[in-house]
Amino acid sequence: MTTADNIHGTGTPRGIPLPRLIAAIAILFVGIGLVQTRLDQRRGLFNPVVNDPKRGLSASIRNNVFGASMLGIREVAAGMLWVKADELFHNGQYTELIPYFKLVTFLDPHQIDVYSTGAWHLSYNLGDARLVPQSTAFLDEGIANNSKIWDLYFQKGWLLFDWPAEDYEAALPLFQEAAKHPSTDGSPAPPYITHMIAHAMVRQGRVDDAIAQWQTNIDYAEAEHAKAKKTKNDTDIRYWQQERDVCRNNRELLLIRKTAREDVAKNPKRVTFTADVQKRGSRLLEVRVRTQGFPPLTDSYGEESNGRLELILQDRDYDKLAAQHKNDLLWVTKNLTRFRSIYNIIERNGTVTDRSKPVILVEMNKDPADQGRNPMDIYPLTSDEYELILRFQPRVRRQPEAVQNAFGWIGEGLAPGGQTRTGPSGSQMVEKRIPLKLDDIL
Repeated sequence: MTTADNIHGTGTPRGIPLPRLIAAIAILFVGIGLVQTRLDQRRGLFNPVVNDPKRGLSASIRNNVFGASMLGIREVAAGMLWVKADELFHNGQYTELIPYFKLVTFLDPHQIDVYSTGAWHLSYNLGDARLVPQSTAFLDEGIANNSKIWDLYFQKGWLLFDWPAEDYEAALPLFQEAAKHPSTDGSPAPPYITHMIAHAMVRQGRVDDAIAQWQTNIDYAEAEHAKAKKTKNDTDIRYWQQERDVCRNNRELLLIRKTAREDVAKNPKRVTFTADVQKRGSRLLEVRVRTQGFPPLTDSYGEESNGRLELILQDRDYDKLAAQHKNDLLWVTKNLTRFRSIYNIIERNGTVTDRSKPVILVEMNKDPADQGRNPMDIYPLTSDEYELILRFQPRVRRQPEAVQNAFGWIGEGLAPGGQTRTGPSGSQMVEKRIPLKLDDIL
């Protein structure tokens, strides 16, 4: 073979004719597809296309044979991107992570850890209260691509249950759906999912339903414990014994609290707020809040406790505007503003403190995640009218047990009228809204 042969593509440096080389590569790709399909018998758990008669034979071949042959290459690329994303995470560069998550899931849509981690960063680490819809949309994509396992149903349920959303009504059916699906290895969903079903019921005031759910959990754990004893599997014996005892403890606590709180609604308490808002600079407000009628709180161990006050500053009609653009999340982040501070302490003297100071700072002049972003990207302040919301909501998870002891499971111990408002599932809260103009903020 001459150099001219190589230049014109009639051969290779090692003497293998190019047509043979192409044929060999094609055979290898087919072989990879066959081997990958054999090795990965459980990939159907991830892929909703598998065994879907509506897609037809050609679609099934295209997605599951040829796709499998390419899978190794795609997964390697996805893995490399994931390593880079992990590096950015450990450097605290959360903003730069999101494009990597999208690329990884594009290359390998069955990377459930990437979906859950990406949603976590969007909801928590970026410090942007507007991003929950983007986070849930990312999880919806993950669920669509991995609908036969429990993981992402649970992740979305948890996100809606926790403080970024606190939507217990939306979280419950996701926990219930998660409990129906297996793990990636085909084993049943973990029992803590059914724990969350009971916890979500409690947050809706469905205490009897939650007690029944805990009993169902106990019965299941006892059955598994009996199986483990028969097989003499010491690890499983200890595991299911602990699971049974945890569920029993939760059921007993609910029964005790149900009895202790029976009279809360019969003796309602009227709680109100007064507030003073002062501008201390462009995009910087100080809010001083006092509560009236808030009782001293004590937990079950006799220790003093404190309620939590939430403060939100957002565009007037924020929820309406966000709903109108639910399919255009970029519009929301470019045009709407939402500042949220949720752990402000209601002291025994009625003063509300933030980081031990008797004033809540509304700091829209800096990046809340300390990522060096322009504050105007997070708080664009494009409207002329805003509202500052002060809210005390007994049912939310961040409130200590002592709050529910004083005000009931979902705030049924709050006196009606005044600043008391009704929320989801008939829950009661205290809320004060203060209108603001753009000039009050800038």
